[in-house]
Amino acid sequence: MKVLLIHPPLENLLTAGIPTLVGKRGFFPAMGILYIAAYCRKYTDHSIDVIDAALEGIDHSQLADIIKLKRPDLVGISTLTFTLVNSIKTAEMVKSILPDVKVVLGGIHVTLFPQESIANSFIDFAVIGEGEITFSRLLDNINNEKELRKIPGLLFKHNNEIINTGPPSVISDLDSLPFPARELTAFRNFKSYEHNTYATTMITSRGCPYNCLFCYRPHYDKKLRFRSPEDVLQEIEECIKLGIREIHFYDDIFTIDRDRVLQLCDLILGKGLSFYWSIMTRVDQVDPQLLLLMKKAGCVRIRFGVESGNDEILKVLRKRITVEQARAAFRMTREAGISTVAYFVIGSPTETEEQIRETISLARDLKADFTNFSIITIYPGTDLYKLALEKKILKEDIWRKFAADPDMGFIPPFWEEKFRREQLIGFQSQAYKAIYLKPGYIIRKLAKIRNFRSFCEMFNLAASMLKSWLKVGQTE
Repeated sequence: MKVLLIHPPLENLLTAGIPTLVGKRGFFPAMGILYIAAYCRKYTDHSIDVIDAALEGIDHSQLADIIKLKRPDLVGISTLTFTLVNSIKTAEMVKSILPDVKVVLGGIHVTLFPQESIANSFIDFAVIGEGEITFSRLLDNINNEKELRKIPGLLFKHNNEIINTGPPSVISDLDSLPFPARELTAFRNFKSYEHNTYATTMITSRGCPYNCLFCYRPHYDKKLRFRSPEDVLQEIEECIKLGIREIHFYDDIFTIDRDRVLQLCDLILGKGLSFYWSIMTRVDQVDPQLLLLMKKAGCVRIRFGVESGNDEILKVLRKRITVEQARAAFRMTREAGISTVAYFVIGSPTETEEQIRETISLARDLKADFTNFSIITIYPGTDLYKLALEKKILKEDIWRKFAADPDMGFIPPFWEEKFRREQLIGFQSQAYKAIYLKPGYIIRKLAKIRNFRSFCEMFNLAASMLKSWLKVGQTE
């Protein structure tokens, strides 16, 4: 069977309806479908092809031409809630070109809204949870309804009835998974601005044990599962053979198993591998010894979720960190010679204007190389969403309605209890100005320009921010 996996074009993204204050930072390769492609190639006999439309610069019209040319027997489409319109548009297009082709929808949106996903007339199957095993078994049993019922994490239609096989299976041994099939896509289109080299993303663990108020975490993903340092090293070596010299590790908390990171760094140094890498982690999960070894092994950037400059708001958000831990983490990271990114949110439940000012003040003090201010958004599946419904911040289950009937006019909601949407956007603009218009920040950034691509990125960023500020200023 000819199988085509599609990460749809990014033409109709759902946005929060606010100005793009820091410019477009690009996108990352669609690792989910690359894992599924690799798994199916290894464990099934089906022909697997992949189109990452965003990475390859393909629009819906071009995608239609490709589908006509390839004429697959089955199409798998990945989706997030924010890309749902594109995913459904892609499914509709596939059915219009090849009416008998089976269409499978998968991704985090399907896990959130399985019934709404399978109810769509263009969708034949919906895969919830981790898709590698479920999707491969689906391919092998596509015409065997009795066997399909035995596959966990699957929804499908049979005789006008929706069949839900129950919770998905959980992959406990991550080392058993083949490495993502990067070679099936135009992976060289993803380049690092800073180092002017090919880049990629990599995942070395799955799951997160924390329960932040604003974050969605499926029940099966609360238990941490790790790849061994040796397995990670092999994938790094494979990437280097492909010419990739920068890796963004996208684990939720890369350093939560300190010993595993130390072992990985020792393996990288022992092999003499030379590449740039960055991670995401928490401010309470780093220390000087660990940071120094990471730096020695090639780590160039750490992204920290700080969220607030007020300890009471951090408790509301259930972050289980303190402002002082944030200060210490950024100080240690800077001393180790690793650049930093700080993420903050504005407009949390109970937050006052004075507490927002404290967040802006902390952001200035941390002197991160890049600072991001988001307005806290009430995403589906989160405890924040449940709280919003309980407190009548939201009058109805708006995300479920959107999942059932996607509408590009839909605007994701903010927590508008103390402040209106326009006020929150104004606070966000003030926060960015407080960071990026400071002479000290500008001097630090100019000193770190390494090449012409870095200069162009900084120039475009500055132009985009100035344009957005002017637009915001007209509405304040």
